[in-house]
Formats: sequence, C-alpha cells, structure tokens
Amino acid sequence: PVLKLNGAEVQPMEAVKLVGVWLDENLTFKQQAAAAQGRGHEWLAKFRRIARVSGGVGPGQVRRLYSAICVPRMLYAAEVWLAPVRQRVSGENRRRDGRAAMKKLTSIQMKAARMIAGGMVSSPADLLDAHADLLPINLVVDKILHRAAVRYASIPESHPLHEEVRKA
Repeated sequence: PVLKLNGAEVQPMEAVKLVGVWLDENLTFKQQAAAAQGRGHEWLAKFRRIARVSGGVGPGQVRRLYSAICVPRMLYAAEVWLAPVRQRVSGENRRRDGRAAMKKLTSIQMKAARMIAGGMVSSPADLLDAHADLLPINLVVDKILHRAAVRYASIPESHPLHEEVRKA
C-alpha cells in the first residue's frame, strides 16, 4: 500500500538505510551483512595496492591498517545487526542467526591475513590469523558485543533508556 503524506505518495521499500545500518522489513539484516562484506572487500583491495612486494608498505603496517580501518568499517553497529554465534538457534530468532554473515567476514579476514603473513591460498584460516597476529573474527565480534553490553549496562539512571536496558 502506498502512504500519502501531505499529498505526496511514499512508495514502500524492501530496505532502508538508517544511520548507516540497512533495515529490511523482517529485520534479517542480510543487506547490512552484504554491505559489510562489500566494505571489507573494498578496503582489502586498497590495502593490496599499497602492500605490493616491490615498494609497498610492510606487513606490520598492513595489519595496523586492517585492524584500524577495515574491521571498524565492516563491523559498524555490529551490536545491532550481528548476533553472536554460540549454538544453533531455533524458532523465530533463527533469522538473526549470524552464521552466514560470520562466514563472509571470516573469508575477508582470511584474505587480509594471507596478505599480511604472505600465506598461500591453501593455508588454514586459524594458522594465518596466528601468523598475522590477528584475533579470530568471531572473537573480534564477541569483543565488540561485550563492549556494547558493558556500555549499555553502565547507563546512568537519569538516562531515558535506563529502564529499558535494565529490563533486557
């Protein structure tokens, strides 16, 4: 159905970007995960250009760039759209299961670790993470979600959201 506001027709959309997060009608956040993957690939391509073997920056600088730029850009507002992957989720919450998104983010981190450590395509992801001195992406997500939970738990009583956070 078309919504009319002050004589103007507003067409319904499948998804809308609000404060940098893609919201779809079922709150599955698939478009947000795809956008995060796209940002990760975009930044990796830029890092690949400056990390050339002949005349590029070293692996330490690439690791710093990845940790300081790529990861925060990929995981922007992760506490909203990315559910922690612990065990199988059943029922209605299965839509927010972050397994597919985590698989995509893991592949991006594996490419970054391969670029930093100079590994081969057949190298295992956990070994590349260790040699590149990177925290595995699932632990990075857990760290971000934990920080968000602590930040929400420490909201003062005078804050308008204090009561809602306390209920959660």
